[in-house]
Amino acid sequence: MVRIYPIFVLAEEINESQMNYSEAISWCYDNLNNPRVFVLQEEDIYFIQQKTCILDIINEEGDCMLQVGEDDWIISNEIKKRIYERFMTYIQDSSQKLKTYLNPIIDLFSIAIKENKNIYFLF
Repeated sequence: MVRIYPIFVLAEEINESQMNYSEAISWCYDNLNNPRVFVLQEEDIYFIQQKTCILDIINEEGDCMLQVGEDDWIISNEIKKRIYERFMTYIQDSSQKLKTYLNPIIDLFSIAIKENKNIYFLF
């Protein structure tokens, strides 16, 4: 079985305050083809971790320790906005390969900010 590493924002109609973390994870795995779920493969997550600043930006702004083997989520809209702004600057001079990862992540942050939803990382 291939290990996957999803990043996701729950559906707009879901009330996160009435859902626990394990239910959020179940929703993700039940909805892997949903546009609110960005699925990374093992080689993708290692590229992101070793060759980009994506996780560094999230960890710096979110005071996280996100890496392979460490799940996390971001609740604060202020933190999500700071990460989003840094990503928007970072993407300007990025390679096409990096943009294939960063654009969907930026889209998820945009949704999470607009709807005041958590963004989850299952790494």
